Amino acid sequence: DSALEELRANQGELLQQAALSWNDRLAWMAVDAEDSGVVQRELAWSSYYVQAQATYDELRGLRAVGVGGPTQFIAGMHGNAADLALNAEGLIHLNPSLARETLLYAMSAQHGSQSETPHRYPASLAGVDGYTDGANNANRSDAHILVPAAVGRYIALTRDFDFLTSKSPYWPVAAAELAEVGEHIVTSLQYLEEEVGFGTEGLVGLGSGDFGSDQLREASGAELPLGASSVLNAAAIVHGFPLLTDVLAAAEFASAEAFAGIVATQVGALESAGWNGSFYERAISASGESLTPGVLFTETQALAVLAGVTDENRTDTLLDALEANSGATFENGSSRPAAAAWVTEAIAQRNPSTAWQSLLNNSLATHADAAPEYVHGVWTGPGSFAGAGQDEPGSASLTGPRPDADFPFVSTEAHMATVRASLGLLGISASSRGWRIDPKLPSETFSVVLPNVALHGTANTIGGAITAQADELIQLVVTLPSAARGSQITVMVKEAEVEFVLGANNTVTFDFPMRAQEPVAFLVSGL
Repeated sequence: DSALEELRANQGELLQQAALSWNDRLAWMAVDAEDSGVVQRELAWSSYYVQAQATYDELRGLRAVGVGGPTQFIAGMHGNAADLALNAEGLIHLNPSLARETLLYAMSAQHGSQSETPHRYPASLAGVDGYTDGANNANRSDAHILVPAAVGRYIALTRDFDFLTSKSPYWPVAAAELAEVGEHIVTSLQYLEEEVGFGTEGLVGLGSGDFGSDQLREASGAELPLGASSVLNAAAIVHGFPLLTDVLAAAEFASAEAFAGIVATQVGALESAGWNGSFYERAISASGESLTPGVLFTETQALAVLAGVTDENRTDTLLDALEANSGATFENGSSRPAAAAWVTEAIAQRNPSTAWQSLLNNSLATHADAAPEYVHGVWTGPGSFAGAGQDEPGSASLTGPRPDADFPFVSTEAHMATVRASLGLLGISASSRGWRIDPKLPSETFSVVLPNVALHGTANTIGGAITAQADELIQLVVTLPSAARGSQITVMVKEAEVEFVLGANNTVTFDFPMRAQEPVAFLVSGL
């Protein structure tokens, strides 16, 4: 009673402390563009939401951000390890330590050597050291791709190369079979190649399901057949594994060639088996036929574009299709926020203004305008919305009985999609050598402040600050703003002028000293 009385007496001070603490942990984006206030408000809210959803697992001693919503709060599950991997990617610039722990938590679900199915990822993490596969979903494939890819992206952006030798248990955690992150991703690849396998013309297998299998079943109107291949899996490999391969090679990791090898096979298979002449299929049967003939799935097209495996004409064709199928008015079945983030980032490669509209189209604000009769989709939402061509458009999109029907709220997916899509417009990428900053915003006048990176731009300047997880001298490549091109360029790092190399594609490259937990400022300007 006395403790409760003390808590109530101090509630005003505690509230103020919490508000000040959160202010520095959110994402703030101001852009000289239409409805910038909508994005600024929603990004700040979403960046709060995804971090506030973190839970702590006492058994593993790790925090993690799962899918949230009824999956977590009613069914007691964190979702698939692939969901955790995408969440970790979205957290890299918001809360890198939470991103790191989320990845370790995901890897702790991978079955150990004594399991009947060693080194596979289950359909979903559940309870205390538990898991569930659901009906006919014991050989799901997507985590074996998205978890290793997220490891590569996390290391490249944070410079935390020590992560490769960090240890995470296999399942069951109680068996105390520990392995380094490097071993987890290698055994994961081995399972993908040997147990999930390959199908038509070497296309990687679908297994019992992949990322967004509910939408695939919905479009095909049947259960997924044995021996099918996933074009989406192939696109995810050619998008995510090249960076992972680069990181592993820089760390002199012996298995880097294995990841490079599967990238090479899937690039060829995408062309020979995945492309139908108009767009990339979603999945192929064992006999080589499309499981969803005539149905365009946006995530497959977006990943292929982002991977850079499409020529100029094909890229334009696919981006035309993506621009026509992005947002709250999505006609072709369900609109899934997690996939929409890839679509927005892909559209930005050609037209930042259209990408900005894609971001707005997929916002909760636009959804609230389009479907005001639903409470969900205004301040929070489910993992998938019914599109305009479905019954009850704007409602939670479901296949089969799921708790989402009764409780389509507090999922992390809608909020993480806002975070991932917004970060995609910043044009920040990385390699083993360093960072690349190539903003894809609709205006050169902007200010973005995240806990671990800040970027500010005008037509004549671009600068900011970067905070890393380790000390390292990297190469920073920055695209020049329009008014600075052809002028006298000055590059400042930590308020001191530094040498740079001017690139033929309107870039400057210079040495940049990353510092662990310490922001390092830079400014590129033209006279």
